[in-house]
Formats: sequence, C-alpha cells, structure tokens
Amino acid sequence: MLCFGTILLCFCADPEVQVDYVIKNDSSYDIKLKRYYDYGAYFMTDSTIERNSFLSIPIFERGNSFSSIGSPYAVFIDSVQVTFSDTLSIIHGSKLYDVLRSIRDEENYVLEESTEGYRKYTYTFTNADVEEAMQINLSQ
Repeated sequence: MLCFGTILLCFCADPEVQVDYVIKNDSSYDIKLKRYYDYGAYFMTDSTIERNSFLSIPIFERGNSFSSIGSPYAVFIDSVQVTFSDTLSIIHGSKLYDVLRSIRDEENYVLEESTEGYRKYTYTFTNADVEEAMQINLSQ
C-alpha cells in the first residue's frame, strides 16, 4: 500500500510552470535598475534597459497558483533605485515617499499571456514615471 501511495504522489505532483516578467521601457530615457536586498539570499544582477527596449526575467516554480511570486522585485529585495538617463533617480520601496506605480507591487504588472504552464506579466515604464521622479526630486 505504501508503494502505491508513493507512485500516486509522483503522478499527482504539480508540474513546473514558467512565469516571464517583462520590464518594458517606453520612456524617452535609458533606465538603470539597482536592487537593494534584505539579505543576500536571492541573486539578480542590476540591469540597464535602453529606451524602446525590454528586460525579460524568467522564473520557474511548481504548481499552477503563481501565488508565491508577485513581482520579481519583491522577493528578498528591500527597494529598487530607478535611474533615468544616469541623472534622475527615484527609489521604489522608499520609506520617505510613495511611488504611484512601484515596480515592486504585483498590481502594477499586466497579465499579457496565460496558457497551461506559462504566464507572462509586463511592467511598463513611460514618460509619466519620469515626470513623477522629477516631481519627487523637486519636493525632497
């Protein structure tokens, strides 16, 4: 009976699914993303996204719920510095001010594609994000 239960468990295990997070840059500026970690348990390199380009972050997980990962910038990451054209910076996750569309918040990602075993979410930077960064920098 124990052998049958083990075999049944193997066949009922959730399949691996892939989640792609795409960070699009539709702004008029190149963007640098610098991550600040809670601790060094999760490795993700800092990134540059040229204007009219994108960054793809593939993540694999077990199960179909996708509940364990809401944003690739929330897992073990305290905050993200977003710099536009090497001159204008804003911190997503700052304790000093709020950002309207934080890259760390799941609700700011749009589900672009959903099939069995695959999901694709997109976050898009626009010139409105640059304008918000300017306003926050002026008020500091």
